[in-house]
Amino acid sequence: MADRYRQRLYAIYDDEVFIDVGTKKELSERLGIKEKTITFLSSPTYKKRNHKREAVFIGYEDEI
Repeated sequence: MADRYRQRLYAIYDDEVFIDVGTKKELSERLGIKEKTITFLSSPTYKKRNHKREAVFIGYEDEI
């Protein structure tokens, strides 16, 4: 199966404290944020800004 069809899993951290794990859609529904926000939280640009909250790509749904 091509990567573009596999669901990516992200872990959300706030000041190094684990908040939640799931796909962008699941996390956006549970946390009340947009999927684009999760994309931005996991970007190198956001990480350079040294914010406390971050999203970390942890793998694909079918692997875990």
